[in-house]
Amino acid sequence: MTKYSKEEVDYSRGHIDSHCGWCFEDDTGYCKHFIRIKPPSEKGKCRLVEGDINALFWCKKWEKKE
Repeated sequence: MTKYSKEEVDYSRGHIDSHCGWCFEDDTGYCKHFIRIKPPSEKGKCRLVEGDINALFWCKKWEKKE
């Protein structure tokens, strides 16, 4: 599967209600596409976007993890 570039999806700083990865104890605003690579690091990968991903960031492909 070809992944999107960060530029295509407006990869940028997220906010409390929508960001890439789980960031705090009661966090409910993280994305289902984020894959953390080394807990407790903020670094990870995305199923849809290429390159390293920061849990605190966001993009247009964001979908809330259920």
